[in-house]
Amino acid sequence: VSLTVKRGEICVLMGLSGSGKSSLLRTVNGLNDISRGSLKIQDGDDMVELANCNEQTLRHLRTHRVSMVFQKFALMPWLTVLDNVAFGLEMQG
Repeated sequence: VSLTVKRGEICVLMGLSGSGKSSLLRTVNGLNDISRGSLKIQDGDDMVELANCNEQTLRHLRTHRVSMVFQKFALMPWLTVLDNVAFGLEMQG
């Protein structure tokens, strides 16, 4: 997949169930590992390579550069109930 979203644009992903929309969004948010290629996010004047980010940089990108809205209630199955509930607060620092 090659995707460029310019500053000020809003990108909407639509597709059939199982087509990879959620997987792509989780990867853009740093929740899925990148298996091939690269993913770069502009942060001010810098292009940040997502695969090389530390937790602090990922948190900043998630709270200030990239957003994800779930169509239905969603939990992250690899996290505990407490970690799922605390996730939003952790992202805010």
